[in-house]
Amino acid sequence: MAESGLALAEHSRELDEPQRAALAALRAGQSFAQAATLAGVHRATVFRWVKRDPYFAVPAKSATMAPLPQAAADAPFADNNPEFLP
Repeated sequence: MAESGLALAEHSRELDEPQRAALAALRAGQSFAQAATLAGVHRATVFRWVKRDPYFAVPAKSATMAPLPQAAADAPFADNNPEFLP
């Protein structure tokens, strides 16, 4: 829990310019190393932000999560496919 019991969402701060640049690169599909180069920082810095800065980590992780391919999204699941029933 954050100081004085307030949740993270209740505290906010602006990301600095290198963090915003790295996040924009990640959202554009760039790797962490490419995002670091575009932000003008070492790639270890970007990984440190992800590990230690929740204000950067949350949007960075969601930006790098690959969407489920449509074929996988349409795949049959055991609970609604007779092929998987005993």
